[in-house]
This record gives sequence, C-alpha cells and structure tokens, in this order.
Amino acid sequence: MKLDTLATFYVVDSVLDETTGKRYKAIISTQTEMVSTEEVGAETYYNAYTHNVRLTRTIQMRKMSYNGQQYVKVEDTVYQVTRVAKGITPQFIKLPLTLCTDKEVVDIIGKYSIN
Repeated sequence: MKLDTLATFYVVDSVLDETTGKRYKAIISTQTEMVSTEEVGAETYYNAYTHNVRLTRTIQMRKMSYNGQQYVKVEDTVYQVTRVAKGITPQFIKLPLTLCTDKEVVDIIGKYSIN
C-alpha cells in the first residue's frame, strides 16, 4: 500500500471565553500524516447506510500515528471520522469518513488549515 496523500487531523473542542462567559469551538491540536485514500467498499457503505450514516471516503494510515482525532482534512474537504476498523495489515488502520456537516467546525478548520 502506498501512502500518497497528505491529511491533517484535528481535535476540536468547546472552549470557555473567560471575559464573556460564552463557549466557542476551537482547535485543540493538529497532526499531519501521509495516508492512503480509497473508495468505500460496497458492504461497508450499505452497512453504514442502514444506520443512516453516509460514508464518502476511506483512508488507511499507520496505527501508531492515530490518536483518536475526530476530524480530518483531505484535499480541501473536511471529514468526520466515524469509527476505526482493521487495515490491510496489523500495522495499519482504516478510517471510514463522512462529510463534516458542522459548519462552525468546517469554518474553523478552513481558517486554520495547513494543507
């Protein structure tokens, strides 16, 4: 498997503004990794579809590099990680992705974006 695509992973959380007392979403940490992108398999797609989840892409990456990040930006599109699955070897994991529908998160990542 060839790791040929640059992906940036984000952890976004709610942060309290101490002057106003209001909460807002902010990027807590980022990590950039090389990943392999692929189409979602038919069985995986329809299995998720029955649970009302619309998978759009799958990425594979080294298991030791993933730390539970919720969002990933690949090729100018922000995705949300839905779950973690077995990769092609024990050293890799597969992350099925769905398009991120939270506009606030997409805006924050778009402003901060590295790639």
